[in-house]
Amino acid sequence: MKLQMFTSAAALALSLSAGGGVAFAQTSNETAAESDIEISDEIVVTARFRAESAQDIGASIRGIGGDDIAQAGMTDFQDLARRTPGVQLLDRGPNQNEIAIRGISRPITAASTDTFTARGVVTTFLDDVLVSTQSGNERDFNLFDLNRVEILRGPQPTYFGEGSVGGTIRYFTSDPSLDGGIGGILSATASSTDDGGDNTNFQGSVDFTLIPDQLGVRVTGFQRSDEGFIDNTTLGQQDVNFLDSEGGRIVVLARPTPALSIRLFANAADDDSGAQWSIQPNSDPGALRTNAPVRGQASDSYELYGAKIDYDFGPITLTSITGSYTRERQSLFYDPTFTAQVNFLYGGFGLTNPVTTRSLGFTDDNFTQEFRLASDFDGPLNFTAGLFYKDGTFISNFAALTPGIAAYTSPSSTVLTAGVTHFDTEQTSAFGELTWDVTERLRLIAGARYVSETQTARFDPNGFVYLPALGNLPPNVHPTVNGTVLAFAGLSTTFDLSLDRMLPRVAIEYDVTPDILAYVSASEGIRNGSINPVVSVVTRASPGGIFNPTTFANFITYDDDGVRAYDAGLKTRWLDQRLTVNVGLFYNDWRDIQTVVGSPALIDNAGDARSYGVELETAYFLNENLSVYADAAYTSAEFNDTTVTGSGVIAEGNRLTSVPEFTFSAGADVSFPITSDFDLIGHLDYQYIGDRFTTAENIAASKLPSFSLVNLRAGLSNDTWSLVAFASNLTNEVEVQSSNVAPPFGVIEQFVNRPRTIGVELTLNY
Repeated sequence: MKLQMFTSAAALALSLSAGGGVAFAQTSNETAAESDIEISDEIVVTARFRAESAQDIGASIRGIGGDDIAQAGMTDFQDLARRTPGVQLLDRGPNQNEIAIRGISRPITAASTDTFTARGVVTTFLDDVLVSTQSGNERDFNLFDLNRVEILRGPQPTYFGEGSVGGTIRYFTSDPSLDGGIGGILSATASSTDDGGDNTNFQGSVDFTLIPDQLGVRVTGFQRSDEGFIDNTTLGQQDVNFLDSEGGRIVVLARPTPALSIRLFANAADDDSGAQWSIQPNSDPGALRTNAPVRGQASDSYELYGAKIDYDFGPITLTSITGSYTRERQSLFYDPTFTAQVNFLYGGFGLTNPVTTRSLGFTDDNFTQEFRLASDFDGPLNFTAGLFYKDGTFISNFAALTPGIAAYTSPSSTVLTAGVTHFDTEQTSAFGELTWDVTERLRLIAGARYVSETQTARFDPNGFVYLPALGNLPPNVHPTVNGTVLAFAGLSTTFDLSLDRMLPRVAIEYDVTPDILAYVSASEGIRNGSINPVVSVVTRASPGGIFNPTTFANFITYDDDGVRAYDAGLKTRWLDQRLTVNVGLFYNDWRDIQTVVGSPALIDNAGDARSYGVELETAYFLNENLSVYADAAYTSAEFNDTTVTGSGVIAEGNRLTSVPEFTFSAGADVSFPITSDFDLIGHLDYQYIGDRFTTAENIAASKLPSFSLVNLRAGLSNDTWSLVAFASNLTNEVEVQSSNVAPPFGVIEQFVNRPRTIGVELTLNY
């Protein structure tokens, strides 16, 4: 099923249901194992594969329900991170999310390092299907009509396995209601960005109950168009960083018997975008500019198909989850890092100011199968156990193009470097966890996951060329290094990386009172190693133009890294459960960190680090008309030892990349009846992010200042519709979110957030 079929089905369903005019409640139901998310204003999550209130789980979990997402106008992961202390997003534009949790981050900051295949530090799931990518740039998923999002901080070895060294993110789409009839939601948004273009967003969902209480279908469609806000002074073009996105979801839910639930689902989206959200260093925040010699373009599409089957045997529930996920990305961007390097290396031969661009093509193709058993015994012992299998393929295909070099090469070519690398991954895991209710208040939990993964990486021996700089030779006489040369040197073009590890987790939970839960836990997470881009390794191995096989062998692969995590906290409710106050303490021991080092940049295992801190979450429901929240986090994240990188020194005590010491957020939601038919609704939130570094060397130029954001929404609503005006980034604070610093060239480019955007949103429930 292709994307066009999704959107066509959504449009047809919406038009049919609009003609029917049957009332429909916005809140949807999940399967029997994952029921309504709101019970007494609490979020019910399934982080332990059972439906539980997040307040009753001894772990750092933030659950954000669909109603909260809609009320706050959340559209992407940046909005989710703003509501989760300890979680940070290195934002370089759509679908380039680099997520840091509790100081654990992937040090990727620029297009020139996107070819690195170090996995991200979190695992991401959509409807319980693994959607994490090999290259770490996590995708944005449309948040409209979601049931909830769960963000689990800290390693999650028992349930979510390899890759979850920082945490886990779980998206859950909404189910058909099975209550009878046809109904749905329509939403239309129009907005304008300061010093930028106009934006529109159309979204809708429709719910068909085919057999009451037994069979239903839910179809969701969305289309988004953002015109951009960065101008290209070289090309004389405005708003070059546009985004066009469309997609949809289909969920079929069948409950033929009270014990059996079958959920079939499909998700797809297709994004097309222009330039990255990068500007010339030190640009005027009121006039964001780039001097890129090309406009830039990118596409990012995915398709996900899955089936979840639950059978309730009484005391034990058996669950099967089958998923297929494919993501394809292509892009063509100006690469200022390569431009600076080529200017430096080839300027002496008259090749001054060359135009360097980079064409990227990434494909993720994963099949996953999981079986779970979860018990619900009346006695003191309960367990969760399961098996997980993954068969994945990842292809990295890139080229650095320099049109100016064509006159200096023979035969004539604009290709400076190119490479195709294939990764085949097979993983089998088994996990189990036992909970023992020692008393009515005290619970002991112990579990482990055995992970066995084999990753085979191979590069096309004729799929890349390299024109190294020899310092005193013109480009046309530079040797080409390819697979033939490597084979002659006795080097392989295929590499196997195996991981066999037992990942334990233990925890203690104690109910001090019915409204106060104390907990401590210890766990271990691990992330498999990988290989570096072959072209970059050849560059490192060819000082002075002489290829060194030993250097190549030393840098082509890097090993796994892992985190030992310790967590403790209190979850409390006060004032008849209207006030929630949660405090969490954490300590992470991160070993053999996969870190970007040297020039040209490579990934290597660069020593150890530690992070520790405290997180505070509060929420107060004053009454049915007003609720407020305030969250804060302090994180200390530093390297334990000193590593010489080739472009600098990662000194003991250096701060880890993209991790602020202090963050704070607060907000309020209001809903006041002004007549018998209408309510005045509003949402206000504030976020503060402290200073941080974008390089492990803590280069002064890579230090980013602190900044804050304010968002405001206000409007009218009744049972049928709502009309809301909003201002995102109300005070128009445009700040650097990430910077690309390349010694000895200094700051190459800077990535910024979206300027103030003002608009209106109309929502209809029918």
